[in-house]
Amino acid sequence: MNTICRAILLALAMSGSLNSVTAQQTVVRADNGFAMELFKTVCASEGQNNVCISPASAVMALHMLYNGAAGETLSAMARALDLFGLPADSINQQNLRLLKSLRSDDSLLEVDIANSIWSKEGLSPRRAFRDTLVACYEAEAISLPFNPAAVVRINRWVSDHTKGKIPKIVDDVDGLSLILLNAIYFNGKWSKPFDKSLTKEQPFYGADGVPMPRQFMNQHDKYAYLRGDSFQAVKLPYAKGEMSMFVMLPDSGVDLREVVKTLTVENWNQWTGRMSRTPGTIALPRFRLEFSRKLNDDLTALGMGVIFEQGRADFRNMYSLPTWVDWVVQKTYMDVTEKGTEAAAVTGIGMETAAVHVEPPPFKMIVNRPFLCAIRDERSGLLLFMCAVYNPKQS
Repeated sequence: MNTICRAILLALAMSGSLNSVTAQQTVVRADNGFAMELFKTVCASEGQNNVCISPASAVMALHMLYNGAAGETLSAMARALDLFGLPADSINQQNLRLLKSLRSDDSLLEVDIANSIWSKEGLSPRRAFRDTLVACYEAEAISLPFNPAAVVRINRWVSDHTKGKIPKIVDDVDGLSLILLNAIYFNGKWSKPFDKSLTKEQPFYGADGVPMPRQFMNQHDKYAYLRGDSFQAVKLPYAKGEMSMFVMLPDSGVDLREVVKTLTVENWNQWTGRMSRTPGTIALPRFRLEFSRKLNDDLTALGMGVIFEQGRADFRNMYSLPTWVDWVVQKTYMDVTEKGTEAAAVTGIGMETAAVHVEPPPFKMIVNRPFLCAIRDERSGLLLFMCAVYNPKQS
């Protein structure tokens, strides 16, 4: 977002003139900007491997984390997430509105978004931080011993909120003090399902040009369509049109990686805004993707590396003790068929907190009664002498 527009929006927000719709658009635009940058960063690292991320899940988890940040850490996260200057209360309220608005009572469209905060028993985060996540992110706040049973319970929560599509997010909780989780489950039926009898085998040409036999769904209709400079794009709506899938196909000879590099919020808005109802035929391969990635390097590349640095990360609004992020992991699942699309994502943030150091009180030891003493070999532990002294004779 350019500086002038941001300044105007901030002035309106601070004056109370910015209505909830405009505020939500501001946050969503920032979210989509971060989504494009994260997607490009992951794709650049993955080369020509499949990539499937959920920017919404990553953003929701990072916004929860943002509430605990302060100082340099807060500034770095604000820059990376394009939240600089936006009041935290406004961000939280818009996320709450998004949580509620994304849910649908349409039988053809199911969207479930869930958040949770898991803290190690005896090391609870600040109450204000926890209460904000509960109120604005509808997060479940659970405190429990971080042992193997906790791993089972956390992964059960993940599986339950993704309908079993993502069975686990953590292997162990050793050394961790807190875990933030976001889970998204999506199941949408096409507004116009593909006729399964028209599905047929056709070659799909991979990055190396080698044909692979795949099952292609076929359909002819009027679609929102764009003929771009180096690609075609079509919109396929779900249910009553509340959500859609956009498919972008680079022209023959154009590397998909080059198209990915052009992704920006401005370009995206321009492309989707130029789509017009056009009759045509689409052949789309059925596909199922499962993707998992540790996002530490990607977030560092986007300017958020400070959150991972012990001794530098500043999460004083979460804990009074030094705290830093150990890992950010996302797992996704997507299955596209003639009926529609089922997808799920989980983003987890694992955090460590420095051990509590309690300075022992000064002591006073006056050995003025019978006592025991011993001499031990510290290398082996072997006791060389042991004495019970009742009468400390002196020469």
